Amino acid sequence: MEADRVARPWGVYVLVALLSLLALAAIPSGAALVAEPSGALLGMSVDLLAGSPFPDFLLPGVVLLSVLGVFPLAVAFVLWRRPSWAYQPRFGVDAAWLAAIAVGIALIIWILVQMTILQFFLQPVMLVQGLGIIGVSLLPAVRRYYRQPVPSG
Repeated sequence: MEADRVARPWGVYVLVALLSLLALAAIPSGAALVAEPSGALLGMSVDLLAGSPFPDFLLPGVVLLSVLGVFPLAVAFVLWRRPSWAYQPRFGVDAAWLAAIAVGIALIIWILVQMTILQFFLQPVMLVQGLGIIGVSLLPAVRRYYRQPVPSG
């Protein structure tokens, strides 16, 4: 196990940190929107959703909590632990690595849609975070690391 930790490229640490930070921001926010769809727990008003297909924040809260909260946390955990079942020999990649790219894409889509509806300062920062997740995932050292089967032993 110690040898695995030493062999991790720095990009893996950055990728796991970006995914974990996303989850740490999205889980409480998403839970607050699910618990109180009016947005009152976060100091938001449903008036912000004027012109959107959403009558309240329930569905956006569910998406935020699950897709951008719990899922990235699970992906970060699997990327860090590298269980043997995550490696897909047929495709020669780690499924969690692909999932990290999917999280980055989902975050970018989420933010672009949100930027058309809401005008918060945090949106550009989160857009950069989504681009960062994809960019770090595609670094050659990170790609090589997740293309190798997990050593048994």
